[in-house]
Amino acid sequence: MSFVARGGLVLAAVLLLLRFVQVDGFIMGRIMSTRQDKVITKMPAVPTSLLGEETASRLRKDYRDLREAFHYQAQYFQQATRSQNELTEDCLEQAAYMAHLQRFQQEQAADVANRDHLHASSQLEKIRDEWERLHHDKIVQDFEMELAQAEEARAHDRAQCAFKLLGLVEKSEWDLKEALHELRLANNMDSACEAELRKHHAVLRSFKARLIDHDPFKGNVAF
Repeated sequence: MSFVARGGLVLAAVLLLLRFVQVDGFIMGRIMSTRQDKVITKMPAVPTSLLGEETASRLRKDYRDLREAFHYQAQYFQQATRSQNELTEDCLEQAAYMAHLQRFQQEQAADVANRDHLHASSQLEKIRDEWERLHHDKIVQDFEMELAQAEEARAHDRAQCAFKLLGLVEKSEWDLKEALHELRLANNMDSACEAELRKHHAVLRSFKARLIDHDPFKGNVAF
């Protein structure tokens, strides 16, 4: 239950108590006045024929004392009721002032709480925006990191392929050098064969010339 509701209940209880005191005072006043009336109006007459003068005088005095006692008690009760009413009105005014003050304080506290709530909501929105920005930056950073890793892996693969191709080129170059060497050897061998062939042709021509010189049938020998 809120403080305003509790204040309202307290105020209602005070008003009810004041009403009860006023009604009770009115009833007690009526009772006292009735008792006084009864004492005053219905005081029995003392039969002087049955009682002595002294006894009757004493009874009258007792009735007067009793009447004065009732009258004093009624006045005291009425004065106490008025004092209580005055105190109750002061209490009501004080309670109303305190209720108004507490309501004002509650409104101020509610205003402060509302401002704090708006400030907290603004801070939360900023934090949410910052988190989204950081999350976006993290996604971009992860994407860039994955892209860099993919580029690095692709560069590594290209380097491996280039290394393999270089090995193949070097092997092909070595094979080409061996082939050129073998070709040179073959050319040299061809040159030697041609020289040997020319040598044989020269020997053959020389032999032919000698045969012609020793042949009795010169010019008739055919090779």
